[in-house]
Amino acid sequence: EEDIRILVDAIRGTDMELPVILGAFCGLRRSEIAALTPECVDLKSRTLTVRYATVRGIETTWTTKTTKTTESTRTIRLFPQAYESVKRLCSNLPPKAPIVTISPNKITERFSRLCEVNEITHYRFHDLRHFCASAMLGQGIPKKYVSSFLGHNSERMVDQVYFHVMASVKTEAEDKMEAYFSTILS
Repeated sequence: EEDIRILVDAIRGTDMELPVILGAFCGLRRSEIAALTPECVDLKSRTLTVRYATVRGIETTWTTKTTKTTESTRTIRLFPQAYESVKRLCSNLPPKAPIVTISPNKITERFSRLCEVNEITHYRFHDLRHFCASAMLGQGIPKKYVSSFLGHNSERMVDQVYFHVMASVKTEAEDKMEAYFSTILS
């Protein structure tokens, strides 16, 4: 959490603001971020629809295609942190213009440099997505919702990747139950 705070302070007003915010608070993949256009955003309902991904095509050129899986196509709520950034960046763009003008590779390179310059642990950009999922699970959000929010095709992925977080949630739940049962027998 402290590293996320440092990163968010460091990226304010830069071209990395939206990629970091969307990765950390919305769990988007860098390919999904690079493919966003104002058409994907509904400012009135404060939602973002992920429909496309920018990936390497033939001869290493970047191309925009549909998302990784059908489950990856999803509509999510823009939490206030993301909403304000998206609103500011979308306001003057044509509907089909990219909101983020950095390629997925540049997002990764610049993120790595951000970690270095701010003297925090080196993370991969994809680890922001893991932060989002871990935060949701840590708040007791059901696995099924987390899986849907992140665009996974099954809860199994959440189990495999975030088992360590689930273990702490399980311990917390067991502690609560132990305290409750103790009140019955005392």
